[in-house]
Amino acid sequence: MRVIKSMILNTRGILLDLGSHGGYLTNYMAKQAKASEVIAIDISPEAISFIKKQHPDWRAICADIEGKIDIADRSVDLITSLDVFEHLFKPERVIKEAGRIIKPGGFFLVAVPHETILWKIIWYLWTKFGPGKVWQEVHLQNFKKKSLDKLFSYHGFVKESEAIIHFGMYYITKYKYG
Repeated sequence: MRVIKSMILNTRGILLDLGSHGGYLTNYMAKQAKASEVIAIDISPEAISFIKKQHPDWRAICADIEGKIDIADRSVDLITSLDVFEHLFKPERVIKEAGRIIKPGGFFLVAVPHETILWKIIWYLWTKFGPGKVWQEVHLQNFKKKSLDKLFSYHGFVKESEAIIHFGMYYITKYKYG
């Protein structure tokens, strides 16, 4: 949370969170960014219903982010997506669409696990014997720093800052568009 806060503090403007789930982190990020408007997108109708009850002033959209997102061109100042990209079939589609909707000079904050040996051991134990059984076989991508940077760079984003946390098992990267 401290790293996320430092990367988005006072960015202001419209915040779009891709993969908002229940909106807990979206709300935290909106406060840190001092967002003037919040758009929350999730693929789960239940999550969006929950968000609408908790945050009636937000625009909450149930959608698959790998398709076209119903948001105007060049209208968003900050896009966030935490723990989502590893679950996508075609993350490049999401980045391309983000390039359409983000304002020049806008930011995209993305966080993904880095599947080190330690991460794989913990993940195996958590999904086999712990409460994470529901998460078995859901990671479709394994990002390295260079591969993530290459995807964003190809679509017009430049890395502004990054943090590697949890003993190297988690990347948080802030990209600037244009």
